[in-house]
Parts: sequence; structure tokens; C-alpha cells
Amino acid sequence: MKPISVSVIVPVYNEIRYLQECLESVINQTLENIEIVVIDDVSTDGSISVVREFQEKDNRICLIQQDRNRGMGEARNKGIELATGEYIFFLDSDDSLPADAIRTLYDVAESYGSDIVYGKAASKRDVDSSYIRCDLFNVSIENYPSLIYCHSIWNKLIKRQKLINSGIRFQPPRYAEDILFSLRLNLEFKSITTINKVTYHYRWGRQVNSASKEKVIDAQSNVTEALAIVKKSSDSDLIDLMELKTARTIYSSMVRASNALDNTDLVNYLKNWNQVVDELHNNVFDNLPRQVAIFCKLIAQKKHNEAISYWKKSRKYGIVIKLIRYAENIFKNILTSV
Repeated sequence: MKPISVSVIVPVYNEIRYLQECLESVINQTLENIEIVVIDDVSTDGSISVVREFQEKDNRICLIQQDRNRGMGEARNKGIELATGEYIFFLDSDDSLPADAIRTLYDVAESYGSDIVYGKAASKRDVDSSYIRCDLFNVSIENYPSLIYCHSIWNKLIKRQKLINSGIRFQPPRYAEDILFSLRLNLEFKSITTINKVTYHYRWGRQVNSASKEKVIDAQSNVTEALAIVKKSSDSDLIDLMELKTARTIYSSMVRASNALDNTDLVNYLKNWNQVVDELHNNVFDNLPRQVAIFCKLIAQKKHNEAISYWKKSRKYGIVIKLIRYAENIFKNILTSV
């Protein structure tokens, strides 16, 4: 029997609304020599029935049911443990894949002998938020520090045995656990390839809408720990990039935090960023977008309420600008079609 090429690991928890689209995209992959390891984290919405229906028509699907709700990190760790493929690919159960995604990544990995292959990710609204802009073959974070920006877990194909040997695992029950997982992969693996092609479609805004106080605090802890890990490095370029990324994250995380926290908790949330901001190098502020630099400086000055007010105003302005640009694009398309 031919060895399995890729194990696609799909953690599931109450995703009945999108699960069918997700699984359809996997079973219709042009690379057929795959296994689909579905880890159900004690769903209560009928998701497991959807998986069983797919099992009846595709014997490549393996369903594992957790004994209790353990979180996505534990589910992915279980998937790593049970996977038998040469490579591992993580897919969230509300997302989907282009039909040739797994084959594209697999063929590149085999051709270049890469430990990890990154594809591009685009949202369901066709928004390309990927940091990947070109093809890079068998690089490492030492010679290409910008890999530090590739922190999502679900747009990469990973050599399974290399992952097993590394001991890198998700750290449950933490939320946003892919930040630390991906960082450790990027630091540990020395043969990383990126391809300038969309191989993943994610659903925009789902995590923001489901934010909770616990999740927000977990994410904050993970970002802080990730920065501390990189600062142990002697690579000044890598540290500078990580500080820039952290400052941007502090600003962008306010979307989720403002949805989950009341004003008192939001002030405390910003206070928890004080030590991180205080330790940023001065040149970091010079290289940040103006609104991010002002926001972080207000935190550094312990003007937390002012920082919240400034963020709300700058966000409204940013939304207006995006709407204007969106309208301009529609108008240009109409003129082009006339």
C-alpha cells in the first residue's frame, strides 16, 4: 500500500454552519493520496453528524472524538499524534482550500526537499492579508528574518517526522496558540520555502466576533512570550522585526479586546502592555505607521484612557478610508466594463 502523502488535520468544535464547505474542499483535492484526520472537541451543534455523513462517502476521513472539550491546541496535538502522512497540514473547520492547494504544496516540498512550505492565504472576501509576496526556496529565519511575520498555522505544509522529532507542540488550553507554535517552527526549521500562490481561504472576522476575556488575555500572554523568546536571540534584525510586529499587534488586538472587555478591563489590558512597550527600541517608533506609534506612545506614557479614545477615533477614520477606496474600485470596474 502506498504511504500517505499528507495528513490534513481538522479540529472541529460547533462549526456546523461551515463544516460541509470545509470538508468538501478537502475531499476534492487533486492530490488524492491524503488522510483527513477530524478531531471533534465535543461539539453540541450536530457537527459530528456532518462528519459521519462525509465518512460514508469517503473512507479517507478518520473521526476522533475527544472525551471532553480540550480546545483547538489539544485537538491539533491529537492530530499530530495520530497522523501517518509524510507531511502534516492544519485546516480550521470554518475555512476551505482551493482544489489544487495540497498538491501544489506537496509538489514543491518534494521538489526542493523543504521541511516547511508556506502558501498564501486569502480571506473569503478575496482580501489578501498574506505577508508572502514572492517565491523563496529553502531559506531560514536567519537569512530571511521576515519569516517572523508568518505566524498563522494553517497555511503551511510541515514534514511530519521533522515536527515529531522537534517536540514542538501546541500549548493548551491557551488561545491564539498558533503564535508560539509557528514561531518555534520558524526558529527550529532551517529549510523553509514560500510560494506566491493562494493555497488557503480563511473566514474573515470569525475570531473577532467570538472573542472573550479569557481569549484576549491568552493572546496577549502569547504575544509577550513570543517577543521574549526572540529577544534571547543575538540577531538584531530579527529582534527589530519582532518588535515592529509586536507594536502592530498591540494596536490591531484592540479590535478583539474592545469587543470582549468593558472599559475598566480594557484599561487593565493596556496596562499589561506597559512593560512590553517600555522595552521597545526607540527606532521602532520611527518605523511604525503614525497611528500605531501614537497609540503605543500613549501606553508608554500610561495615558491608557487617552490611548483608548485615540484608537477608537483612528479606527473610525480607517474604516471610512477603506469604504472610500472600496467605492472607488467599484466605480473603476463599472467604467471599465462600459
